[in-house]
Amino acid sequence: MENTVSFQTTDDTYIRVPKIFFKSSLYLEGRVFKKVMLARLGFDIRMNTTYFADAYQPVIGQFHLQDSNKIKAYPALDMFLSFKVQTFRAFAKMENMTDWFTKNIYFQTPDHPMPDAHFRFGVSWQFLD
Repeated sequence: MENTVSFQTTDDTYIRVPKIFFKSSLYLEGRVFKKVMLARLGFDIRMNTTYFADAYQPVIGQFHLQDSNKIKAYPALDMFLSFKVQTFRAFAKMENMTDWFTKNIYFQTPDHPMPDAHFRFGVSWQFLD
């Protein structure tokens, strides 16, 4: 289990951040297949307090201050599986599983919703001399 809790305080005139940000990972990790592959299976959850996040203007690619839409607290739940064998790494992740259990929409920026529950995967393989 890995936990992070951040308490942030700023002058809201120029920089706006949530007062509290929380991230927790709960996972099982161990070596499998004759102790050659390091595998990790678990869940991540992220959440922050309600705050006025910066708005985004895609035409000019800039963030700007806004005072009309508050970003509400939303527990974003992800499930993941990752493994590593020497220089080969791979992962599979189901993101925003909270979408299956609630009708609320996940926002990190006003007026730009995050994707519904979706699947990601990745592979990395370093070739050495």
